[in-house]
Amino acid sequence: MAVTTARDAEIEPALFGYQEKGHKVVLAGRGNVNGQETLRLDLTRSNGWVETWHLDPRTYLEVAVDSKVFDYSQMPQEMQERAYFSDFRTVDGLVIPHRIEKEYGARHTVTRVERIRVNPEVEDGVFAMPATSSGTASSTPPPR
Repeated sequence: MAVTTARDAEIEPALFGYQEKGHKVVLAGRGNVNGQETLRLDLTRSNGWVETWHLDPRTYLEVAVDSKVFDYSQMPQEMQERAYFSDFRTVDGLVIPHRIEKEYGARHTVTRVERIRVNPEVEDGVFAMPATSSGTASSTPPPR
């Protein structure tokens, strides 16, 4: 689970600066995602986790990523996941997918990005741990 959590916590794609992260990438040839021709890259992360990235051969943008996930909702079970990327838009010079669909097991999730701000001004303390009534930082989230 720690491997999956660490992967999902990454903000930038694993291919961006992959060498500095200790990842290895191999061109695995041509692929096909739902009838769309792709370039297949096998990415081995520094922790040994393996993914297959499918890129559009004209734009080199990600079409899909095949990886493994664990579904802990019923019983811990490793399964294949495919994430699809679409609705690419340019934001401050960065091309970013605004729709990500993930399929694994019987699940299908869709993430739609409504707004992206690059390098926004953020007040100090926004990410600070909330103080408890005793004035010290709490290790438990505040009640909802």
